[in-house]
Amino acid sequence: MMNLKLKLEIYPLISGLLSFIFYLITMNPSVDFIDSGELTAVAYALGVAHPTGYPFFTLISHFFITLPIPLRVISKANLFSVFISSLALYFFAKFLILLSDQRSKHTEFFAFVSTLIFGFTQFFWEQAITFEVHSFQMLLMSLLLFSIFKFEKTDEANYLFLFSFLLGLSFTNHLTVIFLLPSLVYIFISNFVRKVKPEVLIFMFLFFLVGLSPFVYLFVRSSSGVVLNWGDPSTFENFLNHITGKQYRVWAFSSFEVMTKQISYFISKFPENFGYLALFPAVVGLWKIFKLQRKIFYFTTIAFLTCVLISSNYDIHDINAYFLTAIAMTSIWIFYGLTHLPRKIPNSFVVALSILCVLIPISVNFKKVDKSKNYLPEIYTLHILKNARPNAIIISYQWDYFVSPSLYFQLVENVRKDIVVIDKELLRRSWYIKQLQRNYPWLIERSKKRS
Repeated sequence: MMNLKLKLEIYPLISGLLSFIFYLITMNPSVDFIDSGELTAVAYALGVAHPTGYPFFTLISHFFITLPIPLRVISKANLFSVFISSLALYFFAKFLILLSDQRSKHTEFFAFVSTLIFGFTQFFWEQAITFEVHSFQMLLMSLLLFSIFKFEKTDEANYLFLFSFLLGLSFTNHLTVIFLLPSLVYIFISNFVRKVKPEVLIFMFLFFLVGLSPFVYLFVRSSSGVVLNWGDPSTFENFLNHITGKQYRVWAFSSFEVMTKQISYFISKFPENFGYLALFPAVVGLWKIFKLQRKIFYFTTIAFLTCVLISSNYDIHDINAYFLTAIAMTSIWIFYGLTHLPRKIPNSFVVALSILCVLIPISVNFKKVDKSKNYLPEIYTLHILKNARPNAIIISYQWDYFVSPSLYFQLVENVRKDIVVIDKELLRRSWYIKQLQRNYPWLIERSKKRS
């Protein structure tokens, strides 16, 4: 019995350790394109990031990147993502084991396999190896799923309180948590309404509010005049606009053409994310839970469809991370498919199929995600900065390629701090003018004379 207990506990740990090794091998050694440079600079200086601000992520990552580890700050930031992503898979494996309706000696192994398939999809893997908020969101999602279904198994109210707290924290990290809300509402109404007493609901709400408390950080840091202060959420109106992502609503639900384009993209990338073969047990699993566990069927399909339909209405090119909830639900189907394969199939065949379902995504996605030699953003940014004249003013529209990386190199590694880098697109924002005025008062004074 002792050995069995050890075996039950070891598979999630192995899932996390194996993914950690692969993520470490492919980890980005420097800043990446898009938001990596800005987010690292914000975490380092305890500033305010682009909407929705990500206060909890900023605070936790600040603690990690200031640890006395002999690495560059950006390397520590990327290592933080590697660690957080591996931890997310650890709890996802525990959630799958908890979810199983027929716990056997193979259940934990199939949870291990399904978790690794999830972790080695392109959409998950590419977030795990560079400093971004989505890996942290996957950790919170895994914890949310684990806590809500742990309550279902045990009826212990403490897990509901934990769930409520984590739900609040998820909102302070990224709004993609809304993809889970319809499913969570369904599971709560269908299962828990009769179980949960009114006083428990009150405590759940209070824990949810505590989970939202990191948002206070945005107001406090913004009011202190921090160097990076996106959106200036020091007033209630600015604060509300910032945490709801008002600036980016122009790209949401813009047209039917955008929706069809993004759905087509998702459909085209979906099979190769899983290495094709793993979709066989996914189909089996979806059919089995429809027949045997309608509650799980509705929960996963609602979450899958909510994620795809809402994400497909967002007109951005870096859309991959927004589909991660759908990828997670598919991994649940894979788990059910493996655990419900016909008993007539020999065990050796099932084990071989499981191993192939892990190895194929690794082989298919490794080269696509590998960033171990990705110094291009650093080379490009440093070439511009180091070749500029003393006290130069650089006006650029290249946020993804230059402006964001330059924030890291100037504010964290103190490269060419004499240069003023201005984002042309942000000049339309009143808060950005205030930030320039605070950081470069002489620049604004000169501009006033010419206006």
